[in-house]
Amino acid sequence: MLADENICRFIEFRCEEFKRVNGKMNHTGHYFGKGLQIKEKCYLEDGKYKFVKSSGFRIAKIIEGVPNWANEYLVNLYKSKKPKQDDAE
Repeated sequence: MLADENICRFIEFRCEEFKRVNGKMNHTGHYFGKGLQIKEKCYLEDGKYKFVKSSGFRIAKIIEGVPNWANEYLVNLYKSKKPKQDDAE
């Protein structure tokens, strides 16, 4: 069993930003975002996802429970994937 197999939590993250200039990838900065981490993926509010284990992805903050900014898509995904508390005992 992998360590991140049962992870289901809301997070704030930081990602590196790159732009292509003259055929080369240049680091232009970073941006912050919010999402729902399930296993190795972080689902965003618009339905897209990012891989947590990618080199430019860093978790900035772990949020307990369901935050106010979470939309209906993320809340439904959280409720369907969250491990039940009875299984842990």
